[in-house]
Amino acid sequence: MELNRDTIPPEVDVSLRGQTANITYHSQDLASVTLSKNGGAPREFNGTDLTETGSYVLTVTDRAGNETVKEFTLRYRVNVYGIMAIGAAVTAAAAAVVVLVRKKRKLTVR
Repeated sequence: MELNRDTIPPEVDVSLRGQTANITYHSQDLASVTLSKNGGAPREFNGTDLTETGSYVLTVTDRAGNETVKEFTLRYRVNVYGIMAIGAAVTAAAAAVVVLVRKKRKLTVR
């Protein structure tokens, strides 16, 4: 009979790109994965991607009871292209108003 003592916590990587967190599990003997958001109660989690803004605590436990805890925050990011499109629309509307006002001043009815 051979006994192996496992004292190595599971390996987990969390990479943040923009408003997305990508979670990669490197251990094969995971027993549970829980995730809590904004200080709430931990819930079972079996995904690899998160896109909702908030502060998260990811707890990964292996079969031997070893834990790895990762804390990370996803912040809201403004889409620059959306802001540019809104600016372009406002500019176009203002230009249309200027053109119509000038045309109306020069328009005469006989």
